[in-house]
Parts: sequence; C-alpha cells; structure tokens
Amino acid sequence: GVQDYDPEVKVIKASVGSWTDPAKMKELCLSQARDKKADVFYQVAGGSGGGLFEACKELGTWAIGVDSDQYDAGLMSDGKSAVLTSALKRVDMLKNVGDSFVAFFEDVENGEEVWGKLNRLGLKEKSVGYVDNEFFQQNVPQEIRDKMAESQEKILSGEITVKSYYDFANEAEYQQLLDSVAP
Repeated sequence: GVQDYDPEVKVIKASVGSWTDPAKMKELCLSQARDKKADVFYQVAGGSGGGLFEACKELGTWAIGVDSDQYDAGLMSDGKSAVLTSALKRVDMLKNVGDSFVAFFEDVENGEEVWGKLNRLGLKEKSVGYVDNEFFQQNVPQEIRDKMAESQEKILSGEITVKSYYDFANEAEYQQLLDSVAP
C-alpha cells in the first residue's frame, strides 16, 4: 500500500455506521482533518460518501472515490475536482454484475465445487483498478505513478500478495495490521 512508497504515512480507519448519512461522514472527515491531521480521504460508504466529497472541497484536501469514477462528485466552483482518482470495481469487464452470477451457476452445472469457496477477482482478472486520467496524471508526480505501476506489476507477477480481510488468521491479526499503520 501507501507505506510501500512512504513508510511514514499513517492510515486512520473509521466508520460512520451508515450508508445513508452524508452529514455524519462530512463531520467525521472534518474532525479527522482537525484532530488527526488527515489530508487524503477515501470512503467506502455508499450514499454517505457525498459528505466526504463536501468535506474535501471545504478543506482543500484530496478525496479518493470508490467503485466508479467519482471525479464529478468532487467538482468545485473553479472547475477542478477534489477527487484525485477513484478505486474501481471493473464490473464493465464482466459486462455486468449478472455475468458473475451466470459464471457461478455454470460452474455448478459443470459439477465444480463452488459452495463455501471464495472467488477472488483482482488485477489479474482486470476486475479492479483506479482512474488514471489526465487530471490524475497532472496532479500525481511521475515518481508516484511509476511506483504504482511497479506495484501493479509485482502483484500480477506474484511478488506482492495482497491480503483481503479473509486472508487473516483471525481478528487479532487483522487488528495488528491496522495498529501498525495507525497514527
């Protein structure tokens, strides 16, 4: 992650506990900026995420969108966006989300063991990525973009293994990772 580029970067994890409370999200972001000096914000919060974009516009900090290109959600009166990039779930590569269900039931029909099995879709399957548009290229130094490209190659080659929550032995091991990057 970001600490591969800069080991001094810290990550603050918090939740508003709702998919539909942008006001609470905005207040959370404003308080993290004020109290913990947070300066880049990323949300996975559905409708609450709008509050993050509002906070970033107010603070003059960067936001990272999620699921699709959320550049427009960060647009400010000067025509620039607070959204630097967005983490993408490339459902377009599957044509639509329904294709993953079709593939699952085709596996069932073909007698494959599917129940209780975790299906992973990542870089190799072109199912995730980030927005790498002109705005991103203008605002992210080449050195950082090169490091991102290098990390992607290492993930694809297997040199770097990306863990999901389900790869941790238990909650304590997951918490240990969170604690290791916390301020």
